[in-house]
Amino acid sequence: MDDYQTLLSDTVRFIKENYAPGDCLLVPSRAPAAPPPLPAPVQKKQTPAPPTPAVPAVTIPAPPSAPVAALPKKTEEAPPPPIAHPPLHLQPLEAPLVEKAEALRELLAKVAPDFVMRETPPDDAHAQRIRNHWKEEVQAAPVVLLTFGENEKELRFFQNIARAVNQSLLPAKLVDGRRLEKEKKWDSFFDSSQLKWILLSQDQLRTGTDLLRHFRENPATAEKFLGRASLLLLAPPAAYFKNPELKRTLWETLCTRLSS
Repeated sequence: MDDYQTLLSDTVRFIKENYAPGDCLLVPSRAPAAPPPLPAPVQKKQTPAPPTPAVPAVTIPAPPSAPVAALPKKTEEAPPPPIAHPPLHLQPLEAPLVEKAEALRELLAKVAPDFVMRETPPDDAHAQRIRNHWKEEVQAAPVVLLTFGENEKELRFFQNIARAVNQSLLPAKLVDGRRLEKEKKWDSFFDSSQLKWILLSQDQLRTGTDLLRHFRENPATAEKFLGRASLLLLAPPAAYFKNPELKRTLWETLCTRLSS
């Protein structure tokens, strides 16, 4: 690039020194010949690489094959003979030693006089009757009056109601609701097919938390139920003691509802 600029500068200076402004220069009709082409670069001969000597093949002789010995056949072992157990002979029980029993009874009478020794196991029929006594009461009573630990005066009032209903209207019983609540037996209680009516003081309805889940009410008719049995809520006993007129109203209600 610098040579080109220098050439231009020298040409302009030459024209200014040898020609006046306005002079004409005659240009030959034939354009100058193109410069000769540059010589082709001389390629350096490459010396061929010496050939790689061939590696002679080496043959490794195979080892002589040894004869394979045949595996011995596995012989099946005979199962061990069954273990012989001695025969089991049942021996008759010895008769109880009366003398030893009498000596034990005498010893117990001295060290534990309250202890009772029996020759045979006791019959549990009485215990079963006590256990299922509440079931027998409910199954035999279409009307049940539930109590929840009332005092003696209140309990006597409920007993009089149950007695009057039992004599004049329907069989009725008193049932302790505390036991059913404690033993979680409300489901069995309400499964009785004979149970039709339940009488309960309204202030005792919320006493049993497990009992309350069986309570339902029909909004259209205002009828109340415990399980499948109809529920008749009574006023607290103190209200009947304070106003005897409520006793006559209660009896009229019982006659109307239980007779329908």
